[in-house]
Amino acid sequence: MVDLEQFRENARLDGLCDEYTEIWDSCKSKKQLMDMCLGIKGIDYICDAIAKGWGISPSILSEKFKNYINGNYTFDNGVYTTKLYCSYDGTVVCDTTAVAIIDSNVVVEVPTNCLVEIYLTGDTNVFFRGNGRCAIVVYGDKVNFSVDEETNVRYKVIYKKEKDSYN
Repeated sequence: MVDLEQFRENARLDGLCDEYTEIWDSCKSKKQLMDMCLGIKGIDYICDAIAKGWGISPSILSEKFKNYINGNYTFDNGVYTTKLYCSYDGTVVCDTTAVAIIDSNVVVEVPTNCLVEIYLTGDTNVFFRGNGRCAIVVYGDKVNFSVDEETNVRYKVIYKKEKDSYN
């Protein structure tokens, strides 16, 4: 189990850039930490770290940040919006620019006129349906997904890293 403090140390050892180190160190609340994490660079970093095995444990993320995940909070920086789902079992309706899904079993609805980036990592199972468009960014080899052939979801899959680098 990697807690928040260990994740911070692991990130430092991994070469977390000075800019994000300063931002992380200046966070005084869980909301500020989530805002940092829900930026596109933050989502990418967290998903990658979890896939590699040294990121924050999904169980700790879902326990410590329950008020900011699973549809309870939307990050909005005026340019894009993001949500994070962790240890979630249910339906996710894409109503933001980006969605991160970690260690979850979900049905993802991609509505008509929707264009969304969806980040998947951890032990995650996803079934996509709808008529919108999405980029599916996959981290690690524990992610399983399928697309409802009876809907018109248009998608592109991006495997973020080579699977053999996640040992």
